Amino acid sequence: MTNDSNQPRSLPVELTTEEHAFKTELLGAAERLDRPPNDLAARIAARLPPPKQVHRAWGNKVPILALAAVGMVVCLGVGVWLGDSNAKRAAGSGTGSMSVQPEPVFRVAFAGAAASATALALGPCAQRYRAAGLAPLIDDFEDGDSTPLPSEGRFRDWFLFFDYDREGQVARTLVPETAPGREGGQALHLAGKKLQDWGAVLELSFAPYFCYDASAYGGVTFRARGPARLSVGVRENRVVPTKWGGTCEKDCYNAHVEVVELTDRWQRYKLPWSVLRQRGYDMPPLDPATLHSIQFLVHAEDTPFDFWLDDVAFLPRPGGK
Repeated sequence: MTNDSNQPRSLPVELTTEEHAFKTELLGAAERLDRPPNDLAARIAARLPPPKQVHRAWGNKVPILALAAVGMVVCLGVGVWLGDSNAKRAAGSGTGSMSVQPEPVFRVAFAGAAASATALALGPCAQRYRAAGLAPLIDDFEDGDSTPLPSEGRFRDWFLFFDYDREGQVARTLVPETAPGREGGQALHLAGKKLQDWGAVLELSFAPYFCYDASAYGGVTFRARGPARLSVGVRENRVVPTKWGGTCEKDCYNAHVEVVELTDRWQRYKLPWSVLRQRGYDMPPLDPATLHSIQFLVHAEDTPFDFWLDDVAFLPRPGGK
């Protein structure tokens, strides 16, 4: 019999409650990201040793190293699955390595090697839709409905809200009409009476992700006819209340805005990201990688209103891709 009295003893130890919670969070994150296969988390967990099989052969460093291994396996498992999915999608579309389909983007942050396992953090926009920059036209209203063109993940309807609307009421049906003052074509006609509170707004949100990456583009453009005074806004996820898919809990609705004076003739308006501003001093510039929605707002003092809207699109990014 070999005498191992001088060998370091390996005593079984269970992970702490905090360490177990972090392991569970990692596995849960793997399940949520872009809806991976149902058995992904189970397969990852099957490769991990149960807590009672973890030994302290390396002293107090083992729980940290074990959690780091959990994080690495989860991230690798999700990465392999996403890579395989994207490869199949590219192959099926016949586009090779350049797929024209929008792709999900995931940001995972690690805060240093020594604490990498416990510093994994998924931000509010960990899952988003990234526009490829190949389909700038959002809606020309020629299809006769209130749904934008189904390109680059944009498929949520336009909605018109008035300040007297009640939360949860049935959305208005918006039907494009033959546009006056030009030869043929349809446009969206919006009109309203005198309002007393904040006014009325036409909005297109980028559901279901509510975090849309339009950084491949350089701004927004549209054609319109008034007369009317519009506040054209682009809202980031961080300024929208949580109940509407954003992450804001106070001082919300502070969108990046530019005021546009419409004339009684059709004109095209171009708004680069750089001209859109928030109210207040020293406010940060718009981050087009975290968009929640686009809106056309008429303030109460500018009502009643009556205007036409057409050819809403993204502007190309200066200098190309």
